[in-house]
Amino acid sequence: MKFAYLILAHKNPKQLARLVSRLDTKDALFFIHIDQKAAQEPFEQALSEIASARLHFVKERKNIVWGGFNMIRATLNGLKEIAALGETISHVTLMSGQDYPIKTAELYQAFLFQHPQKTFIEYFSMPTPSIAHGGLDRLSYYHLIFTRKLHLAFPLFSFLKVRSAHAKQGKWLLIKRLTGFLPSAKPYPRKFIPSKTPYYGSQWCTLSMEAVKYILGELAKDTRFYNYFKYTHIPDEMFFQSLLLNAEEKAIKENIVNQSLHYINWGATKSDHPNNVGLADIPQMMASEKFIARKFEAENDMTVLNKIDEMLLANK
Repeated sequence: MKFAYLILAHKNPKQLARLVSRLDTKDALFFIHIDQKAAQEPFEQALSEIASARLHFVKERKNIVWGGFNMIRATLNGLKEIAALGETISHVTLMSGQDYPIKTAELYQAFLFQHPQKTFIEYFSMPTPSIAHGGLDRLSYYHLIFTRKLHLAFPLFSFLKVRSAHAKQGKWLLIKRLTGFLPSAKPYPRKFIPSKTPYYGSQWCTLSMEAVKYILGELAKDTRFYNYFKYTHIPDEMFFQSLLLNAEEKAIKENIVNQSLHYINWGATKSDHPNNVGLADIPQMMASEKFIARKFEAENDMTVLNKIDEMLLANK
């Protein structure tokens, strides 16, 4: 039985190599997607000591823009390659190159081996009170995302009014004042897929191989989810949750565990990006039942990763 890791990386080749080396066992398989904007050769060199039978670079690379649909395309390309490999795989763990294990790879694989067919994915039905506007501003408008700073949404006036309705400072307060003179517009005009419920949660999840096959099979025969989410904002936090939680197959839905196996520090403000993990996180992080943490900027400071390794070695 094999365990696959699908890792999306865009920088810090040495950090990625350290991550892979900590997860590397005889039963591990690694599928690495390198952002199209980055040169792949430095990553290949950094990972050259990992046995080629266990290491695969995703062939069809995508230019990933935060909040855009290429994050989904890159993930699906990796899942397709994993499914096509022909190995008997238990689970696929979705990770970024800025993740790091906080339990040993052996403990993680033992946990997954004890939970066959289980998919671990955080989810909330939408609208959800845990994010601004319940997340409907991400879902119920047509979004075109070209770069991090060039993001268009339609119908425009309706979107601007919704986004700025509760603004108290900054650019959205200015937009609120400017759009106050415009005629009222119907909020959230774009309807979701008929008879389906949208869901939201962390993109970093652990999928059973049965769930992976379901995702690929469902998208091959029904293009509605794919086409709908192409024009949403931050689809990676909605796409897989919505697809899996709307599954009609009992074997899929009954094996979904509403739990992320990642430790993530979002901070008190719950911004769009998690805080970098620091030494102050270590007591709570290591005492948690999570297996992986994010995110780390190890190229700037190796202290945190060294401390994690030290604690894991002491507990062996």
